[in-house]
Amino acid sequence: MPAGSPVIARAFADALAALFCVWRRAVTRVLRSGAGLRQTLVASATRWIDTWKTMLAYTLHAPPRAADPDTGPDLAAGFGVMAFVAGMLIAIGCAVGEGDGPATIAAAAAGGIAWAVARFWVLLLVLRGRRPRAVIARVYLAGLVPYALAVSPLLRFVALALSAALTARGLRAADVPAADVRTATVWAFGGQALVSLLGTVARDVLTVLAFT
Repeated sequence: MPAGSPVIARAFADALAALFCVWRRAVTRVLRSGAGLRQTLVASATRWIDTWKTMLAYTLHAPPRAADPDTGPDLAAGFGVMAFVAGMLIAIGCAVGEGDGPATIAAAAAGGIAWAVARFWVLLLVLRGRRPRAVIARVYLAGLVPYALAVSPLLRFVALALSAALTARGLRAADVPAADVRTATVWAFGGQALVSLLGTVARDVLTVLAFT
C-alpha cells in the first residue's frame, strides 16, 4: 500500500465524521424547530377555538352571563363587524356577477352602511342615559352577525329581523328596561323595515304607471 494511503484514508474518515456531525446537528435543529412549530400551531389552534367558543357563547346565549364578561362582548362586537363587512363584500361580488354597474353597486353599499349607522344613532337617541354608549355600541355591533348572509333583498330583510332580535336580547342582558328595549328596537329596526317597504311599494307603483 502506498505510504500516502493511510493519510488519505484518515482524511476521508475525518471528512465523513465531519459530515455526520453536520447532518446530526441539522436533523436535531429541524426536529427542535418542528417541535416548536407544532407547539405554536397547537397554541394558535387552541386560542382560535377558545375565541370561537366565547363568541358563540355570547351570540347564541344570553350575554354576558354565558360568556366571559371581559372578552365576550368585545369578541362578539368584532365578529359582528367582520360579518357585516363580509356580507357586503359577498353582495358586491354577486352584483358584479349579475352585471350591475359601478354606480348601482356603490349606491347599494352606501345604502347598507347608511342604514346601519342610522339604526345605531336611533338606539343611542332612544336609550340616551339608560346605559353608556360603549355598552350600547358593543351590543349593536354584536347584533350585526346575521348580515354575513345578507346577499339578497330577502336575506337582507331576514338579517334585519334577526339583528333586531339579537340586539334586543343583548340590551335586556345589559340591564336596559324591557319597555325601553322594545321602543328602541321598534324605532331603529322597525323604522327601517317600514321605510324600505314603502320605498319598494312606491317603486313598483311608479313602474306600473310608467307602462300604462
